[in-house]
Amino acid sequence: MKGNLQRVVGALLLVGALGVVASILATRLFVFAGGPEVEIISCLKTAEKDGVTLAVPGTPRMLASHQLHFDRIVVNVHADQKTATAIATLDFRGALSAPGGSSPVGATAVSSLGLEKIDLILGKGGAWSPVSGDSAPTLTAALGLLERRRQVLETGDASLLSTLVDGTAARNLTADPRLLELLALKDRHYQVDAYYLRADRDEVLVTAEDHLTGNLPDRPVDSKTSRRLKLGRPAGKTGREFLFTDGLM
Repeated sequence: MKGNLQRVVGALLLVGALGVVASILATRLFVFAGGPEVEIISCLKTAEKDGVTLAVPGTPRMLASHQLHFDRIVVNVHADQKTATAIATLDFRGALSAPGGSSPVGATAVSSLGLEKIDLILGKGGAWSPVSGDSAPTLTAALGLLERRRQVLETGDASLLSTLVDGTAARNLTADPRLLELLALKDRHYQVDAYYLRADRDEVLVTAEDHLTGNLPDRPVDSKTSRRLKLGRPAGKTGREFLFTDGLM
């Protein structure tokens, strides 16, 4: 009786092991049969499962995902068969913060829905990966500009304001009373608690939930505000850079 039970258990374990092996082989054969397009989609789906931590240009703060989902993925493998572009919608939830909590600036929640154009490269080991490890280049480029804005408003360096906006908006900066009041604050602290982004191909709409404190000559200031911002591609440029197209406030 005991011997029969052991044989049954052994047979079940063998069947289970064979099932796992068959599943792995089937997945690999599917990827092989599907070509690089399927491999690239698999690469993005792996990022969904594992999560990502992305560098944001112009700031030491890193963007870490809590949840992300790629959908409507379209892959274009280039003629060299070693580079490709994937266009997809990305639903992202995460936070922007300094590694190890090394910055006095608190974490900023990030929620984004929009279009991503991701450049990928085939590695020596035969695996596809995003160029520079960036699986959300539109989102990180937009956050880079938003962080530059936060830094400039925090320091009050008026000489840098015009570098953040396009030509039309730059001419109107000095006429914005909200910006002038912010720059007049003493002991100023400007914190963004959350960014909510909606990205199209050439435009990003943002709601920034911010907290501003400081002192004017006649009163202290402690205000929380939702600000609507618009980012666009600079005229005549084809890169991933953005500028503010409707002011900074």
